[in-house]
Formats: sequence, C-alpha cells, structure tokens
Amino acid sequence: MVKRNGRAEIEVNYGKSKRLIQIDKSTVIGAFVPGTPALVVPGAQVLVLAEPGAAGTGLRAGTVMVGRKGFKPPI
Repeated sequence: MVKRNGRAEIEVNYGKSKRLIQIDKSTVIGAFVPGTPALVVPGAQVLVLAEPGAAGTGLRAGTVMVGRKGFKPPI
C-alpha cells in the first residue's frame, strides 16, 4: 500500500500487468495467519470449506477461517 497526494492505493500485479487501485478508510485489509481451534467461539464469524464425508456421512472440514478484531472471512 502506498499513499500519494493524500490518497491510499494498493498495487496489484498479475502476469505482466499491474494496476493501482484507490482504497478509502473503510477498506479492510487483512492477512491469513495460522490459528487454533480455540478461535472458534460462539458468535465468531467463520467460513468453512468442506467436502462430503466417507459414504455420505456428513461433511469433512478441510479449512476453517475465523474472523477476528472486526475482520470477517471473505464470501
């Protein structure tokens, strides 16, 4: 993220192209970091990526994302 002329921008690179995107004060920027099961508490914002369990017995979670400090998982 860079600040130019009082504006905040992020530079996004993809392939041989890059683009500067203006962001405002309401934009949330976060990072994914390893966590522990203790982060999954009542009321926590979560995103669970799951697949069918063996022989159709429910779902098996492969990834659990938990929001913290006002950050909500994407989607």
